[in-house]
Amino acid sequence: MTPESLLGALLRPLLDALAAWGRPRRERRANLDKLKREILSVGVKHLYPERLQKLRELIVANGLDSAPGFSDFYDRWLTDPVVEIGEPVSGWHSDEKIAQMRQEISAL
Repeated sequence: MTPESLLGALLRPLLDALAAWGRPRRERRANLDKLKREILSVGVKHLYPERLQKLRELIVANGLDSAPGFSDFYDRWLTDPVVEIGEPVSGWHSDEKIAQMRQEISAL
């Protein structure tokens, strides 16, 4: 066995483990970015709770509800009973509140 093939045999499991470790993070980030785009593309105010509920489920499933950068947003927007139910509701928030929420979502 040559030194190169020996080194390759030793490093292959490490490289495979590193690739597997990074995959869930990339998938989680891709899912988060997709939900952010969906929420930011909502044109009718009463549809926000339904989309935010999906974001809430993703954040809770990945244990991000207490993570820095997410916990304030989670507490402020995703613990609302209307969001927890996820049903479209008219008059959910004022235009100013919606604009603030959209700005915070963009920063996640």
